[in-house]
Amino acid sequence: MALLDSMPRVRRSFGPKGLATALFLAVIVSGIFPANADESWPEKPLHVVVPWGGGSLADLVPRIIFNRVSRRIGQSVVIENRPGAGGTIGAAIVAQSNPDGYLLLVNSNAEVNAPLFYSRLSYDPARDLVPIALLATYPDALVVASSTHIATVEQFVRVAKARKDGLTFAAFGAGSAAYMGAERFRLAAKYDAVQVPFKGAPAAIREVMEGRVDFCFCGVGTSLPFIRDGKLTALAVSTPARSPLLPNVPTTVEAGFPDSDYTPWIGLFAPARTPPEIIQRLHDAVVATLGEPDVREKLAAIGTEPAVMSTAEFEALANRDLALSKRLVEALALKPR
Repeated sequence: MALLDSMPRVRRSFGPKGLATALFLAVIVSGIFPANADESWPEKPLHVVVPWGGGSLADLVPRIIFNRVSRRIGQSVVIENRPGAGGTIGAAIVAQSNPDGYLLLVNSNAEVNAPLFYSRLSYDPARDLVPIALLATYPDALVVASSTHIATVEQFVRVAKARKDGLTFAAFGAGSAAYMGAERFRLAAKYDAVQVPFKGAPAAIREVMEGRVDFCFCGVGTSLPFIRDGKLTALAVSTPARSPLLPNVPTTVEAGFPDSDYTPWIGLFAPARTPPEIIQRLHDAVVATLGEPDVREKLAAIGTEPAVMSTAEFEALANRDLALSKRLVEALALKPR
């Protein structure tokens, strides 16, 4: 039974005795739940869970942003990596935590996709987590090892269709942005491939460069150093527009594959029932930070674009993304495991 449910009911029409009782209860409740509880937040450091390995864009972006957010809220922000199971391990930790604004989640599109791929989640993303702010969007690059001598998307698709046993692609679990981008393109191009899951981009890229995995859709920012070194070849980018970091690389749609684009995003979430005042303060601190020129420059340098939205707009974006993912899952006849 909830604490307030166990207290005596106070009638709506107060007489002298009723008024005295109401005042007495008000004093008790105010002692338990101080009126300025949210105003005093934050009184200690915040912890942000990233459910992916270090070095991925979902890890780098919050480190750039929360270094400045910490100054705005007057407390340090600790980033904690909790990778595994397509981001659901770290997400579950936050979803089941105390909604006091001290434990938060930074996740990708995988946050809304999880129920489509995992039937035994210990949490409900739609019920147990609430969106705070969109942090950034970015293009994934379709990359292969340069040693393959594949130079164009058309050549890649011809090779893929010729492989009787299909190709392998690196991603970060079913429902991750890298997985969804690869599957959406595969469906449009009509070839076979299976995922080899990794906990983060560095390991995935290494396996592609070594030729042990055929390709991956990885963030432009994380794959760019290896593209410039000649170890990877970028064939296309997943977003509707080209990447400023790879201006000569076409989009998958430009390469001749309609309905193949996919836009990864990174956003901030809190446990449900987090006080709305805290949600708003976090949102405002993030938006103000995204407006700082040097922060925007740092995000651009890793191939991401800061994205300013209201909390409601971010929620609408997530819902649209979920609808797109549902159509993809149905087209591929995938079942949650």
